[in-house]
Amino acid sequence: SLDAKYAILLIKKKLFIYTQDLGINLKITKLNKKRRHYS
Repeated sequence: SLDAKYAILLIKKKLFIYTQDLGINLKITKLNKKRRHYS
C-alpha cells in the first residue's frame, strides 16, 4: 500500500540523516583527539 511505501521512505530518510550525523560526530571527535595530542 501507499502508506507502507511512505513509511519505508521516511525510515530510510531518518536512517540516512542518522548515519550522516554519526559520521560527522566521528570526524569531530577524531579532530578533537588530534588537537589534544598536539597541545
